[in-house]
Amino acid sequence: MDRSVTKPILIVDDSPDLCEVMAALFELHGYRSVCATDGATALEMLHGGLRPALILLDWMMPEVDGAAFRRAQLADPELARIPVIVVSAAPIEILHESEPLIPSVVRKPVDLDLLFSLVAAHVGY
Repeated sequence: MDRSVTKPILIVDDSPDLCEVMAALFELHGYRSVCATDGATALEMLHGGLRPALILLDWMMPEVDGAAFRRAQLADPELARIPVIVVSAAPIEILHESEPLIPSVVRKPVDLDLLFSLVAAHVGY
């Protein structure tokens, strides 16, 4: 399957460099991706019509962090259907406190085999 013609993966991370690296890695594996460097921008993109196949979400970001993003996403029935993988270096205690909002977690530094396996499982290719 040519993944480049499917829906993109939305990468939400406050590190522009990490967004670029992740986008390049996904491109090498045949996935399209778009980046948002904060939760507010990601929500604007989604409210503007972007419907990604999957969202990779950093948990610790300024202003609209991962938890605030997830609450807003889950409050909108259409956006709530988009699967999310949290990719974070947040302390495990913080992630456990937010567990109802977190469907899947990949810890930073990222295990790429695990990440690509989860991505494939979520997007079906």
